[in-house]
This record gives sequence, structure tokens and C-alpha cells, in this order.
Amino acid sequence: MNLMGHQKAAFDMLTRLYTPQTICQSDFLLKILLWYTRFDLFVGLQSGGGAVLDRDWYYAVHRCYITKVRDNPENMGYKYDERFAFSRIVAKESSDLFSRMGKGLLSPHEFMEQLPSVQSKVESLAKDIGPDLQDSAYKVENIPGRSGPDDIVNAFEPNVIWADDLWTTNFLLLDFWSINFMFNISISMAFKKPFAPELTELAYKSAQIFEAMCAYPNAPEGTIIEAQVSFAIATLFLPKDPKTMQWCRRTFAKVESRGYIYPDAMRNRMLEAWGLEPSDWWLPNDEGCPPIIRSIKDFIRERSTAPKDQVSEDLKEMRGIFSSLNISDSPGSDNITVTSNDSGAGGMSAPGQFTASPDW
Repeated sequence: MNLMGHQKAAFDMLTRLYTPQTICQSDFLLKILLWYTRFDLFVGLQSGGGAVLDRDWYYAVHRCYITKVRDNPENMGYKYDERFAFSRIVAKESSDLFSRMGKGLLSPHEFMEQLPSVQSKVESLAKDIGPDLQDSAYKVENIPGRSGPDDIVNAFEPNVIWADDLWTTNFLLLDFWSINFMFNISISMAFKKPFAPELTELAYKSAQIFEAMCAYPNAPEGTIIEAQVSFAIATLFLPKDPKTMQWCRRTFAKVESRGYIYPDAMRNRMLEAWGLEPSDWWLPNDEGCPPIIRSIKDFIRERSTAPKDQVSEDLKEMRGIFSSLNISDSPGSDNITVTSNDSGAGGMSAPGQFTASPDW
């Protein structure tokens, strides 16, 4: 709910201050819009209500980056931003399709007519990255370490991730795959059918890239936090055998131990799917939970719960002031007299001086 409050506030500021045309006047504003479109989709997909920003905004930022790539063919940043902007369009179209169907704004016939086009775009995302962003010369051939018996993927396999100038390609793939996963979740709910088996293989690839990015010693600070957003949805497509479930629990605990606090609803729904009891931590007995994270989680829980006793409730309602005071009890304006007269010589008061009736 807090996330949705921030999203609504950002939406209001964005649409009051700018239009799809004026937002494209600077790189800084474009970055804001590119950030917001992801934020918009993130909230819409979690709530099931769809993204709220009109498609014109999504198309505007993508057209702008197409122009920048054309005018600056050597700028890798613009190439990445163009691909991210395009993926937002595809995610928006997917979100809108299922949202409109769910709200009864599309007939089943119209839905089935539009579905193949959206599906084709979703499945083509990872295929259309382009050779410049997948240069094999930037593949990481060696990551120190080796997989253990509890791992479900080999994070140390050569040529799994890209480094240096193409490090962002790793995020790009995770992002594209997460859109694919979300699309297939929507398909599964719409047609009441299980996930396609090939999605499990894709989930393993997502897990391997995520683990390799975390294990890479030259990874930028904050990699695990940024990568987990796209990776987390992949775990829904992994098998539910004990080893895989335990690996997922350890991985989510690792993410939260770095400061990203998952919502209780998400954690408990995942634990429920694994046949486990609800909890505010992924592992038994707070295993792997740093004291500072435990303190934050306790603070969040205390703030979000209702007052537990009468004193707390009275404080919340400020009853010590307002329980016996009515607005009608306030003094009327005829009881107060502001004057410029002064008892001293000259008959003028000091600035701001006033007198009031004895009753007041």
C-alpha cells in the first residue's frame, strides 16, 4: 500500500508537470520517465490492475532513444536505454491486454485476436538484443569458486555473464525474461492451464545468471538488490522439490540480509506454496538474518499494527486534547480586541502588541 501511494504521487507530479512531448527534452527527464514506467508496471503487475500511465508516454520515450541511438551510434548507454524502453512498451501492451480482458473491456474474440501479436513480442525480446550488446569478447570466462552440493545451478560456469562495458546485458536478459514469466502467469490464469515445461528451463537460466552476477568479484555495488527484482519471479517456475525450495529460501534470505525487505504477503505466499508455515523470515530461527535487518523488520511490524492498548489508542486519537473540546468551545472573535492604543506617551503601541478581554 505504501508503494502504491508513492506511485500515485509520482504519477500526479509527472502528468501535471510534463507531457509525452516535453518530458523528452533532456536526458535527465528521460531517465525519470524510464524509471517511472518500470515503477508503473511493477505496481500494476503486482496488483493485477494494470499500469496507469497512457501508452503515449511509453512510445514517446522509446522514439526518443531510437533517435539518440541513430545520432550517437557509439553510445552504449543509449543502446541499452532503447532496449529497456522497448521492453516497457511490450510489458505495457501485455499488462493492458489482460487488464482490459479482466475488466470486461474486451470480448473473448477481441482478446484472442490480439493475444498472438503480444505473445510474439514478448517471446522475441531476448532474441532481439542485438550483436553489439552480446559481444562474446566481454563474456566472463572465470569466476573464482565452485558450486556446492546445495546449489541448483552452476554459477561458476564459463561464459554465463557479461562484464565491463556489457555488464548491463545481464540485467537486460533478466528483465526480458521476467516479462516473459509475467506474461505466462497471466496466460495460465486466463486459460486455467499449467505453465509450459520450457519455462522451467528458462527459470534455471535466470537463476544461474543471478547467482553468477552475485559471485562475480568485480560486480558493481548493489548488484544483488538490482538483479533480484527480475529474478524473484523466476522462482515461481522452478520445481518444488526440497533441495530447490531450500535453495530459494537461502537466496531470498541473502537478498533480504542486504537490505531489500520483501513484503510479508509475498514471503508468506511463497512459503505457503512450499508447504511451510507463514513467517517474517525465510529460514528457521532467524538463520542468516543480521541484527540490523531484524530491527528494521520489527520496526516495520510495530508501525503497521494497530494500537495494542487504550493508552496507545488515546494517543493515536489525541484524546487528551480533543475528547472534551468542541470547536464551539473556542473563543469567539468578539472576545479578542487588537488595538494600537498604548498607555505610554505618544498613544502608540509597540509593533504586534495587543490586548484581550479578561475572559479570554
